[in-house]
Amino acid sequence: MIKNLQRIFILSLALLITNKVKSQQQEGLTVYSLRSSNLVRLIDTSGVIVKTWVTNQPTRYSQYLEPGGVLVRTCGTAYTIPGAHGGMFSHVQKWDYAGNLIWNWQYSTSTYCVHHDIAIMPNGNVLVMVAEVKTPMQFAAAGGTLTGPAYFYNEKVMEVQPTGLTTGNIVWQWDMWDHLVQNVNPLGANYQPSIVDHPELLNINFNVQYDLMHMNGIDYNPVLDQIALSSRYKDEIYIIDHSTSTAEAATHSGGNSGKGGDFLYRWGNPAAYQAVGPKILDAPHDSHWVPEGSVDAGYFVGLNISGVTTPSARTCVDKVLTPRTNYNYTISPGAAFTPSNASKRYMSPVQIAGYSNSQQLKNGNQMMCFTTGNIWEVDTAGTIIWSTYVGPGFSPQAHRYSACYINNQPLPQPIVYNSGGLLTTTTVASEYQWYLNGNLLFGVTSPMILPNQSGIYVLRITDPNTCEYQFSPGYKYTYIPPQPVGINDHTAELNTLQLYPNPNTGLLNITMENLSQYSVEIFNIGGERIYNGENIKQIDLSNFSDGLYFCKITAEKNSITKKITLIK
Repeated sequence: MIKNLQRIFILSLALLITNKVKSQQQEGLTVYSLRSSNLVRLIDTSGVIVKTWVTNQPTRYSQYLEPGGVLVRTCGTAYTIPGAHGGMFSHVQKWDYAGNLIWNWQYSTSTYCVHHDIAIMPNGNVLVMVAEVKTPMQFAAAGGTLTGPAYFYNEKVMEVQPTGLTTGNIVWQWDMWDHLVQNVNPLGANYQPSIVDHPELLNINFNVQYDLMHMNGIDYNPVLDQIALSSRYKDEIYIIDHSTSTAEAATHSGGNSGKGGDFLYRWGNPAAYQAVGPKILDAPHDSHWVPEGSVDAGYFVGLNISGVTTPSARTCVDKVLTPRTNYNYTISPGAAFTPSNASKRYMSPVQIAGYSNSQQLKNGNQMMCFTTGNIWEVDTAGTIIWSTYVGPGFSPQAHRYSACYINNQPLPQPIVYNSGGLLTTTTVASEYQWYLNGNLLFGVTSPMILPNQSGIYVLRITDPNTCEYQFSPGYKYTYIPPQPVGINDHTAELNTLQLYPNPNTGLLNITMENLSQYSVEIFNIGGERIYNGENIKQIDLSNFSDGLYFCKITAEKNSITKKITLIK
């Protein structure tokens, strides 16, 4: 208890210091770690070190915080894969706020290795990128024409479920090798005469080298159930579907998008699929979405390492408003994905060579962490409003979090279930927001909804201190419209239902034409049934609390549900 009070005091003091800085600066605490250092630090916006994790393995690329202050990091150099580059590592770890190692998962051999970035999922699982060695014979069999390298790197994405201190189950996988295309070997299974007609596939012979893609950034979108990836060597950022099974991810169909593991969207370099259009990205890193609750939420982002050349070379952050309709992205046949230029661009003070990341803060500012050893916060006009130097050396990535995000107990992931045609959850939260097919349902903010169309429903909940969002898995709902009037189906009678007065002060009257045999159920906003009866004409609600309720009337196989507002 005393340790928790000390922790709360330290984080609260950090916030008091933060509030003295410019009003347009985003408050919070920033986590970073120097590359090859065993130390991970949490600092406030005055540069004061609030917390240090002393770990047992050197940092390689990224570190994040889960709600509740759990550190998730990439680390270790115990890999034996040939031609290893600086983004590779051997372990993914989780450390609690007290400094205890709670997960230490290794995935590296002489034929595969985890590398660069990771993404934390709402269920606590971790998405990792894996480089897998392919032989020259395998490369040639896939239609590759480059000769000379002794090996090639394929890319995989895996979802890992922690199961013990050093163990994890791979519960989902995507393999780039299943989504290649080439137009040089007509006998190949992946042969297509036209590359531009297949932007959903990767041209194995474009800008090819032994490390085919050099992926370096990954993100997960819980509303869309999609994954973002970035490729330094293809100069592109991508979106793939995560809602598939592993088997579907190896094909070109299945999942919410209906396209299996194919690219749903790609942007930055149309020449990569032989389309016409300007090259925008140059050595991109850190692909991700602007998260919900932030300015420009839903924009697709890439750190454009060499994106600006005049009047001076500088790195920039490019935001893209994608042409999304539900779970797919529109493209004209034979053309490039839109837009043809970044929707919004934010200039950095310098140009860098690699690593590094950006974060879009809630107030619209950008935080940039660069290999110069600097971490900057830049406003929408490009003005540096906060900076710190963490060198000598550099942190490949840095991320800012609110003190309450770190300090509060994490929300459980909500689960949506169907209760008599009503979608609801048992998870208690301060705020609720529903989405349908990846789109926010404006004004649909109760823990229970009565859907009137089929689709994938996702529920977002907010903790009591409004520091954290948590998202449910998608729930696939099939809407069954009322059946046509027929013998004994009672549809016509149910459609005459009247509940009055509504809003109600205590006594609810029920009337229907020509229907005497029916059941009545009342549900509260949490989905709990609080009343049931038979053939009732009036219900006394005076013992219930004010609020929103649902009345369900059932006659044989048909039913109808209506909302009631109780105000006593």
